Amino acid sequence: MRFAFIHVHRERFDLSILLRVMNVSRSGYHAWINRDLSARALDDAELIRRIKEIHRVSRRTYGAPRITAELCKQGTRVSKHRVARLMRESGVTGQCRTKRRTRTTDSGHHQPIALNRLERDFNALKPGQKWVSDITYLPTVEGWLYLTDLYKIL
Repeated sequence: MRFAFIHVHRERFDLSILLRVMNVSRSGYHAWINRDLSARALDDAELIRRIKEIHRVSRRTYGAPRITAELCKQGTRVSKHRVARLMRESGVTGQCRTKRRTRTTDSGHHQPIALNRLERDFNALKPGQKWVSDITYLPTVEGWLYLTDLYKIL
């Protein structure tokens, strides 16, 4: 952690001062720079590449649980926590879609409004005198489907 801090700030501050303040030897710092990446770091880099690909294919909507499930389907055993950490470190975030609210009434129009002839009096003196209906909105792949039921009040 100290080496990474020094590496990030070495252009802005004098390297000798950074090494002294962080209590790191010059040879230790240069050995850290020239050291090969660990097997875990190499695995993390490959995993980040695959996470970004899955995230892109999902139209940037998948979060850590879904990406973990997709990696498991592809044969990679990995925990949700590791995926979440790698996503956080690489700036990958899932986006949740906002729920659509069904608007059944558009009151801001200038069309004539039908009269309320029943005035909530549903008692009929003879069959077929009063009719009511109901509309159900069904979401489909092609768009909304409107289903109506017509009832005769007996």
